[in-house]
Amino acid sequence: MIKPSKQCFIFLLSFYALSFDARGMSLVEEVSLKQENEYLALRLYRNKTQELITWYGTLSDINFDPVEKFLKQVKSNKEIHLYIRYGGGGSVQKHKSFINTLITKKGKKSLTTYLDGRCSSMCTTLFLKGENRIAGDDPLINLGVHRTLVKFFGRRIPVQSTRSMARYFSEFEGVNKAYVMKNRRRFFKQPNNALYKIHSQELLDTGFAKELSHKLERNERAFLQAFFRHP
Repeated sequence: MIKPSKQCFIFLLSFYALSFDARGMSLVEEVSLKQENEYLALRLYRNKTQELITWYGTLSDINFDPVEKFLKQVKSNKEIHLYIRYGGGGSVQKHKSFINTLITKKGKKSLTTYLDGRCSSMCTTLFLKGENRIAGDDPLINLGVHRTLVKFFGRRIPVQSTRSMARYFSEFEGVNKAYVMKNRRRFFKQPNNALYKIHSQELLDTGFAKELSHKLERNERAFLQAFFRHP
């Protein structure tokens, strides 16, 4: 009989603490998808009153069927929390399908979104759909925005004006429309159609985030432990 090492025992305790915490939160479903250079990992945790989804990766050409199966596990009578560690953007339609399913599922319950890393392109829609939006105040935690682009003979060509993009972002609840419109050229007309990264205080100035938190420090494990311990 092999005797477990002390390190193994500590690891098992740590895993148990994350899977079954003091608030009755357990890991319900997880999916990891990889296709060429794209990767997406989703996890769903649940207790009696809340559900927490963690998001890491890009949702583009990856098969959406496992994601749909994952979303079917979300209950309609729970408050939903969406934690974004990294979102690289991707398919407009698949992101819309994901967030619309969440909005339908939550019913009259609230959706709280957390930004704890980089969230670019269509990922910004996931974050901005939250009624409560909380971001870390680290400059490396940011929303990356740009004009809508299409590929044309190998080049990415913008198909919307900066004014149209400002109007699109202004439709999200709580966004400072005047600030976004005033700064639209800076946000949506970067050289070579590059991303403009909005972080720290400017997340509050735009209204994209409603709160900055020092508890979000680009560490998913630390966030999970804090979330599990404190309602």
